[in-house]
Amino acid sequence: MKKYISILAGLIVLFLVMLSPLNKFLHPKIWLIFAFFASLDFMITTISNLGLGNNREKFIQFFLTTVVLKFILILIFIAVMMYLDKENKYLLVWNVFGFYLFFTIFEISTLLRKLRRF
Repeated sequence: MKKYISILAGLIVLFLVMLSPLNKFLHPKIWLIFAFFASLDFMITTISNLGLGNNREKFIQFFLTTVVLKFILILIFIAVMMYLDKENKYLLVWNVFGFYLFFTIFEISTLLRKLRRF
């Protein structure tokens, strides 16, 4: 449960922003963006746990692989979404950047928690 707290926190923050006057700053396909980042977070957590479980010596390689994979997948996601929705390009980039920062903060805190026990 602790490893998926970022998804739950993201849902809560997203609902609060949707109910506030700030909802005009959300892309119309915000739920698709959130689902992408939630699945990306699940994939990164799974790969990192695989690196921790099998051989702790290779944890850094597994983690760096997830960072590079995450960056490439986000760039591909932005390119596809910009191609499909030509109207809200800047809003899309800002929303993706916001989710990237949000999920990265939780990823770093999870990594620090794991490294304390390492």
